[in-house]
Amino acid sequence: SLQPDVAAAMLLSVENEWAEQTAAFVSCAVQADAGVEDCSPALKAFEGSCSTVVGAVVRASDGERDRVKSYMSEVCAGGALTETRQQQCVKLSSAIVSTMTASDVDNRDRFKTSALCHGLWTRFTDEQRERVKVEMAAQAEAEKVAAQKAIEAQK
Repeated sequence: SLQPDVAAAMLLSVENEWAEQTAAFVSCAVQADAGVEDCSPALKAFEGSCSTVVGAVVRASDGERDRVKSYMSEVCAGGALTETRQQQCVKLSSAIVSTMTASDVDNRDRFKTSALCHGLWTRFTDEQRERVKVEMAAQAEAEKVAAQKAIEAQK
């Protein structure tokens, strides 16, 4: 089985990709509202890597929920992860654990990976939209202040 520190380093790379994919998707969605682009590549890439990661964790635990919980808490505490990535790791971990049933066999054979990944995608893109909204508001405010100063300077 994968050592938690090795898994944390790999997860850091995957989470960085996820951040890029959600940012690309949200930015694309703004363009798509104008009928410009197809935004599905970012979603498909996320679903693929999310399924791989989640599937590997569930398989490695042999479907045992407690093993996933303790393994993921070690992974998420790993020094390789920045604070933001640790938070994302904890979200991933709790999503996996809460999707698992009490039955090891069910978890091994019938784990709902795609539903879990879809839920994470929705959550991550919603968070990204919120970040973009806050950044745009801050930028608009800065432009307003700059315009105000320019007007004052001309008086």
